Amino acid sequence: MAIFGGRRTWPHLLAAISGSLVGGALLFQWAQVNPVQAHAAVAHVPFIRESMFVRVDEGLRTQGLSTLVLGSVTGIPYKLYAVEAPKFSSERKFLLATPPARAVRFFLVWLAFGGVAAWLRKRRNWRTAQLVQLHAALWVINYAIYWGWIVSH
Repeated sequence: MAIFGGRRTWPHLLAAISGSLVGGALLFQWAQVNPVQAHAAVAHVPFIRESMFVRVDEGLRTQGLSTLVLGSVTGIPYKLYAVEAPKFSSERKFLLATPPARAVRFFLVWLAFGGVAAWLRKRRNWRTAQLVQLHAALWVINYAIYWGWIVSH
């Protein structure tokens, strides 16, 4: 939605943050009830490595919930924080930390794509269809690089 610009994007950002909050709450509660099963389920997600859980635990232990912000921009999936957080935090604190942590990532992505789209519209006279194609191509490249990096580490 960032390429469409303006106020139309805010409901989508809020929906993404709300979805993260609901998903985080469900995973947190599952991990409280059955931490081994919740951990195992998330560990079966493609490209998730046990070393990621170690990094999440270390971050939660040393930095507390502020590590959620760092995680949102370093490629550690939020779901790992949700299943590991019960060892370090109350559900209330975790859920209060979630919206600002997720908003950082969503806002940075929105700002980057919105800025590029506005520039291309103004300077290059690009149309929406071209911007959508560019957006899709950049995400494919982004995830190819990201998952290639994850697999190699």
